[in-house]
Amino acid sequence: MEKRVRVLVVLGEGGHTVEMVRLVRLLGPRYEYAYLVVREDPLSEKKIPVPGPVYRVNRALGKETVPTWLAVLRYLRLTAQSARVLWQARPQAILQSGPGVAVPISALAKILGIPVIYVENGARVRHSSRTGRIMYRIADLFFVQWPPLLKREFPRATYAGMLHGLDAPPPGSGRGRDIIFVTVGSGDFDPLVRAMDEIAPRLDLPVVMQIGVGTYEPRNAEWFRLAPSLEPYYQRAAVVVAHGGVGVTMEVLTRGIPLVGVDNPDRYDQHQQDLLGYLSEQGHLIWCHDVRQLASCIHRARTEPLKPIEPPYTAIHLVVDTVLQALARGEDLRPLFQRYQGAHVLPDGAVVSPE
Repeated sequence: MEKRVRVLVVLGEGGHTVEMVRLVRLLGPRYEYAYLVVREDPLSEKKIPVPGPVYRVNRALGKETVPTWLAVLRYLRLTAQSARVLWQARPQAILQSGPGVAVPISALAKILGIPVIYVENGARVRHSSRTGRIMYRIADLFFVQWPPLLKREFPRATYAGMLHGLDAPPPGSGRGRDIIFVTVGSGDFDPLVRAMDEIAPRLDLPVVMQIGVGTYEPRNAEWFRLAPSLEPYYQRAAVVVAHGGVGVTMEVLTRGIPLVGVDNPDRYDQHQQDLLGYLSEQGHLIWCHDVRQLASCIHRARTEPLKPIEPPYTAIHLVVDTVLQALARGEDLRPLFQRYQGAHVLPDGAVVSPE
């Protein structure tokens, strides 16, 4: 009987959770999974694709600014909780994409000789995350999801495609283009919702908004907070106005829908600007720097020719599967890790040197 490797999957929050959920789905039920989730983010637990035990820890830092002494205490608490999770779950490998909640458990796993696999968040195109810079020193296998990041900051990382935009229907498919659709994801972006609500009466198409957990409720547009899927709205959208998260950005672009991307200034370290800036330079979307310019940005998205984006591929799961199978056979993983360092992995699993 084939030995099943126990994998602890760290579900961070937001886009980090989406990436790990997709990776687990690609790997399938061949492995035993356990999950580490953040208590302050109940939505991530609901997205678990393959059943397994769930362990909860507290986030060390959030949006609020806290005194240094309190931050230290919270990190000590998180480290103690992470040690308990390792003791209870007894994983043979750690799989994660951040955020900061993943650092203590990865460092402890490294000390114990447990292989750590890290995927840098897909929002990082040319500038690394703080967690990524730390994990680059810890992880045994480190993936980036955009080639520029491999060249600029992580030369020993592996590029094997990305985990977003994989399930898009053919561009242009759908029933019609009769609305302007606005989405802010699972968080809040009240300035965007408020600004769209103000201009909605002056637009030639009705506006439908997904407002997440925001407090402002639109008066001039149809709205809802969350939905199991945004696909019905994508199918009707003549243009999408969205926050700068990598998930929604790639979902929209790979569907061939004109996109106005608006970076949320409340997001930590302004990482959405990296993604939107790069894709704007490539001519794939309209980047709206100021919500006061939304009307003109929507007009540009509907009238200017935007460059279609090449649908992404992923071979990340092929690499991870190779490593986990070698682990199941009791092989020395160091030659495998060395093989993938600084390499590009193609859709068929072939390993090539970067250009």
